[in-house]
Amino acid sequence: MIELAELKIPQAVRPYADRVVAATDAVCLEHLDEEYADLCRCLVGKLARKRPSPLAQGDVGIWAAGVVYAIGQLNFLFDKSQMVHLARRLPSAQQAQAFQMGLIPYVQAEESRDG
Repeated sequence: MIELAELKIPQAVRPYADRVVAATDAVCLEHLDEEYADLCRCLVGKLARKRPSPLAQGDVGIWAAGVVYAIGQLNFLFDKSQMVHLARRLPSAQQAQAFQMGLIPYVQAEESRDG
């Protein structure tokens, strides 16, 4: 993952950025992947370098949610036609649940996902 030191975050804003990144990392690593976490880190770095940084004001949770949402929106995370591709990363039990909910057209076989 991208280290925060690489993002050149000013020291005055670093505590705020650290908390936002901790929240975005937790969400991305649990529900998405490391690539999304890196993209979120880059966006937080960009926000931290603005003068004055908006991260120093407002709720950390709202900033984290906004960052993950913006990155997801730009990467078509909410595009329903992309659901099939995202669901293929899920374990079979969760794919079966998505199938029952009508979110995906079929449950992918285990051997297809491994190869």
